[in-house]
Amino acid sequence: MSTVSVESPAIQPGRTCRSAPDRTSSRISLEVCAAFPAITAVSKGLDAYVAVDASGTFSETKRQAGLLRMLQAGVIVSDYATLMVEILKDNARPEAAVVYDAMDMPWAKLVGQIAQAYGRK
Repeated sequence: MSTVSVESPAIQPGRTCRSAPDRTSSRISLEVCAAFPAITAVSKGLDAYVAVDASGTFSETKRQAGLLRMLQAGVIVSDYATLMVEILKDNARPEAAVVYDAMDMPWAKLVGQIAQAYGRK
């Protein structure tokens, strides 16, 4: 896993910073370790996505406060699986079956079969 600091010269306003399988990181504390970099990215004009189920926290109050702060700042919050499917964009892509298998989603086999049956002609 790798991450890019929002202070990095590679990150400039106008670029989109999205999660990707090789750039997704879990954070110990949602309200600090995930929220602060995401809020900073948004303040610099970037799109910031946080997979809330990839981060822990110490209490439900801290979790709710962190989510509210991120939402108020314009951070896009979702779950890991949804973000991975969004990045995939199309179930007909050759990588689709591997992505679904990696997520261990119960319906992935069915989706793969449908994609295989109707996605290729």
